Amino acid sequence: MFKSKLNSQIIKSDIYYEDIFCKLDHNS
Repeated sequence: MFKSKLNSQIIKSDIYYEDIFCKLDHNS
């Protein structure tokens, strides 16, 4: 239970960071 919760957090943060880098990329 705890492990799957942790995994989904990691996946969310991965998507979040990808989104940020994508925006940064477009800005430069």
